[in-house]
Amino acid sequence: MKECIILAGGFGTRLAHLIPELPKCLAPVGERPFLHALLLYLKSQNINHFVFSLGYKSDLVIDYVRKNFSDLKFSFVIEDQPLGTGGAIQKAIFQCQSEHIFVINADTYYPVDLNSLYQFHTYKKANISLTLKPMVFPHRYGTVEIDIHQKVTQFHEKKEINYGLINGGIYVISKTWFLSLDLPEVFSFEKEVLENENYQDTLFAQVNDLPFIDIGVPEDYARAEEFLSMNLDYKPKIKNLFLDRDGVINELRPNDYVKKFEEFMFRAEVLEELHLIAPSFEKIFVVTNQAGIGKALMTDEDLLNIHDMMEEFLEFFGVRFAGIYFCPHTKESECNCRKPKSGMLDQAKMDFPNLLFAESVIIGDSNTDMLMGRSRGMKTVALGSNFRDEQGKPIQDHVVDSIKEFRENILPQFQS
Repeated sequence: MKECIILAGGFGTRLAHLIPELPKCLAPVGERPFLHALLLYLKSQNINHFVFSLGYKSDLVIDYVRKNFSDLKFSFVIEDQPLGTGGAIQKAIFQCQSEHIFVINADTYYPVDLNSLYQFHTYKKANISLTLKPMVFPHRYGTVEIDIHQKVTQFHEKKEINYGLINGGIYVISKTWFLSLDLPEVFSFEKEVLENENYQDTLFAQVNDLPFIDIGVPEDYARAEEFLSMNLDYKPKIKNLFLDRDGVINELRPNDYVKKFEEFMFRAEVLEELHLIAPSFEKIFVVTNQAGIGKALMTDEDLLNIHDMMEEFLEFFGVRFAGIYFCPHTKESECNCRKPKSGMLDQAKMDFPNLLFAESVIIGDSNTDMLMGRSRGMKTVALGSNFRDEQGKPIQDHVVDSIKEFRENILPQFQS
């Protein structure tokens, strides 16, 4: 059984002047309440037991669900007093029979693949798994940091920053573990559990760069109707291609770096194959580690000259890059941009805020390419090798021996 606790007990204070006498989840969006869209999404994810955690105007929510979703199996838990997000979950979880329970906020629409999140949760042996949304200028939200193994390492308070991963408000919680905690009746789930360092050893996060809206403030509520009309049946379609450079676009130089264009040699298939696949993508990017700069074997200017010439050749074949991102640092520098870290992808997101990683694929020839892509929820294609994690599980979605094989066998799957 797939069970989900829906947190719908808040007062909706910031929307009170727009929806007087209504709980926030019943805020009208077009002809129906916001809750209607959320329940359609959860039904599509095969949730078969809905546990509503209610407070303010609970009778209106109960009446709406019973009249409009009579086919659902549902339970209602009503707070006699505000319990906080943690207290609400703690009270509602007793209505659940499963060991692993989904929890979702009733004022957010974020169409995560819940089956994928569940598989992630059990594979990581997590106590709690949460979803993170990459966001440019996330001033309304606190942000979260994760390591390359997708373990949560730090939470940050709201502040003016250019980019970050925000908590998307969808969780999987291991019930036995959660009920073993010594928690008060009234508490904040975010503060007392998620941000509690004692619990972070088995707290993991899956990045899902999907359409996202939180109607908790008037400006986002105002755009909710248009947002839902565009995204109610959202399914990611691959629009963006990220390419590693050395070993994918050009031949590797054994135990050396390409330090000038005279040393740059396109792989045999690249010009023709990129010409054939380029029309299938809205944007194409290059992401490449270039530690030769950090080792003083070449300069930034040398690399830019190489890339200028590379682009000139490829443009003749109809291939244009939206961006070329490189990390000049050595492994010892502990920077945030060297693969497998995600800094180059995050820079692309800042440069193109409408880009979604869920609509992107990376082709690379190293495990660091695959780990970087996976860290942002991209589709990953390994060229020439099958990379596996410490448990023997593949870390890429597909393996191909050539870009031609990608074009013939993998690309059609993305377009269907």
